[in-house]
Amino acid sequence: MIVTKETDYAIRALRTLSDGQKKTLNEICETELVPKQFGYKLMKKLANEGFVKITRGKQGGYTLGNLGDRTLLDITQATGSSSKIAHCMTDDYACEYRTLHNGRKCHVHSELTKLQESIDDRMRGMNLFELISAK
Repeated sequence: MIVTKETDYAIRALRTLSDGQKKTLNEICETELVPKQFGYKLMKKLANEGFVKITRGKQGGYTLGNLGDRTLLDITQATGSSSKIAHCMTDDYACEYRTLHNGRKCHVHSELTKLQESIDDRMRGMNLFELISAK
């Protein structure tokens, strides 16, 4: 799946931080309807990948990291989502069709590959900061 629930929550959390203000985990979770028990783990993952910065302590919270030219594809990969539209697009997939047909290419796979390339190009071209800060 391209955009999992975790990726959706991550994009929404970043959207809340796009105003440049420091937010607590509670504020992020309440604003974007992210389950609180999931929020901490998600924000830690986003911080590890540089999407957010964490300030610890009494006045702590989360701020948006420098997204620079990070893309929608980057956030899907950071949250562990596969950007592949079908299992046969993954590197470790053992195609039964090819096995049964002496390595012959599968027309379905060929067409899905074209679609996958188009989706990857579109996701690579979608600036994450522009996406989350659009009104």
